[in-house]
Amino acid sequence: MKKLFVVLLVLTFGLPNGYSFTQEKRDKLIGNLIKNALESYHYRNLKIDDNISDLAFDSFLKKLDYGKQYMLKGDVDGLKIYKDKLDDELVSGNHALLLDAIKIFNQRVKTVENYRADFFKKPIDFDTEESFETDPEKRDYQKNEEEVKELWKKIFRHDTITRYMSILDDQSDTKKNDKDKKNKAKALAKKKNSKPEKKLT
Repeated sequence: MKKLFVVLLVLTFGLPNGYSFTQEKRDKLIGNLIKNALESYHYRNLKIDDNISDLAFDSFLKKLDYGKQYMLKGDVDGLKIYKDKLDDELVSGNHALLLDAIKIFNQRVKTVENYRADFFKKPIDFDTEESFETDPEKRDYQKNEEEVKELWKKIFRHDTITRYMSILDDQSDTKKNDKDKKNKAKALAKKKNSKPEKKLT
């Protein structure tokens, strides 16, 4: 364990003059250290193999797009080629899943930003009755961009109406007419969704 600590310090603060690591070599070394540490010191006696890779893949997707609001089902299906390869990527220093996922996710975020800009340019119908599943565990990824767009329209409208209802409940704001209150609700919802998700780098 002491040896592991020393190596991590060297990787963190640098090597002596004359020594250098490429990023890939550094990632490979760190990955092997992490693998060895988990297999040697973890209380569950972990074996870093395809089974652990499957679990890590599912956890990664949840952290990437927990709400299932950005990635298409086809995107996720395409990334499944890495599902049993994360253990190999850990020790090889080749993070293909991460690079591909970031590229796709950032593209999807940019698309949603365009949906937001378009949605809030137009009048909002406060009387539309619609519903959508808010629990990500109970819905699947959207099949295509039209479904994503429709989902986000419902999210934007829901946020706007929720803020409108809060404004109506605020008894201190009695001077504004209903149109002003709706415009305020729209502005608040637009601001909240001004950056749907931080892009990854």
